[in-house]
Amino acid sequence: LEHYPETKPHRCNDRLEDVIQSLFEGNPFLRVPPAYRMLRKCIASKPGEEPEEPYLFLDLPAPVRSKTPEKKAEKKKGWFS
Repeated sequence: LEHYPETKPHRCNDRLEDVIQSLFEGNPFLRVPPAYRMLRKCIASKPGEEPEEPYLFLDLPAPVRSKTPEKKAEKKKGWFS
């Protein structure tokens, strides 16, 4: 089993845990929809572009995107340049 890569949790795993926690916090009809909406935004986003809004029920810090410098588009050399 050494040739399999190490498994990592899904990038939206904490958002799913927030939805599950919202089921047990008061009225689920009022608490679940906002947490579920954030989960849907996270799943629909591209990797690295997850929403930065804070979690509603988990005691975790708000997610922060890593600031990576944008690569400049290199000018391709063609026949006439």
